[in-house]
Amino acid sequence: MTTLQQPQITSSGSKTDEPSPSKRRPHNHSGSLAPEPVGHRWGLLELIDTAFTRREGYRYVKVRCTGCGMERMTSYDNLRAGKSTRCQSCAGKCGAPVWLIQRMEAARQRCTNPKDRAYSRYGARGIQFCFPSVAAAAVWVMENLGLHRDQEIDRVDNNGNYEPGNIRYASRRVNINNRNSSTILRFHKFRTMYPEVRYADTTLRNMLSHGMTYEEIVSRWEAPSCKPKGVYGTFSTADQDIVSQLTGG
Repeated sequence: MTTLQQPQITSSGSKTDEPSPSKRRPHNHSGSLAPEPVGHRWGLLELIDTAFTRREGYRYVKVRCTGCGMERMTSYDNLRAGKSTRCQSCAGKCGAPVWLIQRMEAARQRCTNPKDRAYSRYGARGIQFCFPSVAAAAVWVMENLGLHRDQEIDRVDNNGNYEPGNIRYASRRVNINNRNSSTILRFHKFRTMYPEVRYADTTLRNMLSHGMTYEEIVSRWEAPSCKPKGVYGTFSTADQDIVSQLTGG
């Protein structure tokens, strides 16, 4: 015969089937490892150890602040809920506002993280983040360029690195024009260097705008293909005046 569990009697005299708070298991008790891989980021906080450390039944993981490099244990549930996205002391120590630190962190990711969606246009084509840390980059911008939240961080030389002297504030339109101008210059230089590679203008521009190097484009041209190459489309010749802007000649 099955014995039925008797309901508990509360201090007010009402009945309840719930266990007492002291015996209740935390809602997040299951599992010993975070499902996210090492390197996963919540804002400026980067996961460096997937193993849970439990405190009073709640899960904590080890993260690193990509702004200042500090490592600490942080509540896993706060990370997933978006309540913890940055090191509180990072912005306070360097004095830079959070929005600037986040923009410089985004720049670092574009240059160093192959999983970043913009990596092909930055790190993959040799653009480097040359500051010792994100916080140092934010301080340099703040001290040399001021604070202009309504504008974007842009590089003066679109083929240059994120480094002192090559960063400026620019409007969204200027930033986009800078990228397009770089593609145009590289397009004409490629036509000069590799006249035998007969990709149509539109195809070549798309390759360059997506960050492909000259060597990658040539290698793709030389690879066997079932489709005809150099037959369809418009094929411009290099404009030497534009090439001279790129080479300084």
